[in-house]
Amino acid sequence: MKQSGELLDTRVELTKLKMLRSATGIVSEAVAKSTVFIFLLVGYIALNISLALLLGEWLGKAYLGFLIMAAINLIVGLVILKSGGAGMKTTIQNWLISAVFKKKTA
Repeated sequence: MKQSGELLDTRVELTKLKMLRSATGIVSEAVAKSTVFIFLLVGYIALNISLALLLGEWLGKAYLGFLIMAAINLIVGLVILKSGGAGMKTTIQNWLISAVFKKKTA
C-alpha cells in the first residue's frame, strides 16, 4: 500500500514537472517572438519616417510626405481590420497549439 502511495506521489510530481517545462517553453518562446516583434516595429517606424521625409523632400513640403505615409498606413490598417485579422489569428493559434503539444527530447 505504501508503494502505491509513493508511485502516485511520483506521478503527480512528474506531471507537475512536465507542465512546468511546457509552460516555461511557451513563455520563453513568447518573449523571444515579442522581442523580434519590437525590433521589427521599430524598423517599420523608422522606414515610415524615412519614406515620409523623402516624399516630403520630393514634393517640397515635409508634411505632405507624412500625410501620404499616414494615408498608406491607414489603408493597410483598414484592410487588415476588414479581413478581421484572420491570418494573424490563425498564425497565433497555430503557434500556441504547436507550443503546447511540442514534443521535446530530453
